[in-house]
Amino acid sequence: MCWEEKLDILHDSLLYGIDTQNGHVKLYFKENYTSTPKKYEVELSEVKDLVVDNFRQGNIVLDIKILSVDQVDMADLIHLSYANEKNINPIKESLRNEGYKIFLLCSSYGCHIACAFKTINFYEFDPVTLCKQTIL
Repeated sequence: MCWEEKLDILHDSLLYGIDTQNGHVKLYFKENYTSTPKKYEVELSEVKDLVVDNFRQGNIVLDIKILSVDQVDMADLIHLSYANEKNINPIKESLRNEGYKIFLLCSSYGCHIACAFKTINFYEFDPVTLCKQTIL
């Protein structure tokens, strides 16, 4: 199962928190439209670039993609890297050579995220103990 299939569970969930420190980004989600929502965490490590736009109260996830550097739309890569059309190719080459992937979160309402990272972990919180459990 690929990461996108694993992360499909977050469609229509609420992105309610972001924690960034020391090259790690943790994104916190909870199910929407249920009386007993499950909570999830996506942890991105070895983060090089991060752009978070339009974070609001009640961010609703539409889609999450994990792409290779070559699969990313040039406009998204320019926005993520604070580059322009003239200097994006060396940046793209560097990201590719250093083994980065691109995380893109699109919302139907609120926050959009673009991030260059190397590793990802996905957890579900046990509703009783609030301990994290790794999702395959």
